[in-house]
Amino acid sequence: QNLYFSYEAGTCCSSASADEMVAGLNRRVEAGHSSLIQSRCLFLTLGSAWAYALSNGNVVANCHRQPQQHFERVLLSPDAATQHILDAVTAARHVNPELMVVLTVSPVRHWREGPGA
Repeated sequence: QNLYFSYEAGTCCSSASADEMVAGLNRRVEAGHSSLIQSRCLFLTLGSAWAYALSNGNVVANCHRQPQQHFERVLLSPDAATQHILDAVTAARHVNPELMVVLTVSPVRHWREGPGA
């Protein structure tokens, strides 16, 4: 079955129609916004500096089982990774200025790729 999806969201937002997919994305954004306003703390867990990008250079959150040739595996530089983290924290604190942000590291998330990968 052909589904509409966003490379910026998980499969939970995929749908048989574009309108349903957009409506689902909007509902999740609104729910996330409401949760963030009410939160005291946000945990961000870093797993890997490896990312998958489309030919236009945009990094995707989910490849949605699309053909591998649509993506390039890229290693984010320390500066790029830091900037992505800062952008996420800034966006979250724009919604909730009192938010405490805790960064954690998950060393096993991509262990199958090898310790030096």
